Amino acid sequence: MKRFVLSLLVVAMAVPVFADDPCIVGRSHEAIVNFLQLTPDQVGQWDALIADREATVTPLREQMEAVKEQLGELLGNPDPDPSEVGSLTIQAHDLGQQIRAANQAYVDGFEEMLDGDQTGKLGLIRGADRVRPLLPAFRIFWLIRNQP
Repeated sequence: MKRFVLSLLVVAMAVPVFADDPCIVGRSHEAIVNFLQLTPDQVGQWDALIADREATVTPLREQMEAVKEQLGELLGNPDPDPSEVGSLTIQAHDLGQQIRAANQAYVDGFEEMLDGDQTGKLGLIRGADRVRPLLPAFRIFWLIRNQP
């Protein structure tokens, strides 16, 4: 189990780099399904949550990029209009809140479909993620085993 958790941690650290690679996403999905022992119904629910999140977040991210681009152009001018800067900043903030809300709804939906054992396993992974930054320090002093 420890090796599996460490493997998941390695995958978690690499996910931002490889998130667009369908093979890695598929293997990561499968690893989570296997680790949490999700039922076929739960997998279907999770897939629907993923699709809903993407359908919501993708256009918001596109809007955010457009707002950031406009803001960058505006701030590139020698005398930017403060009201336009403020308006764009507020728009970016609002979009960010909508993205965070969509992400939270996704996580809440995922957690609601889990049983007690699955929730405990998810808690284990979240705890491991919190201590991940400490691992190099513990390795330096040989308080945890270095990998060969």
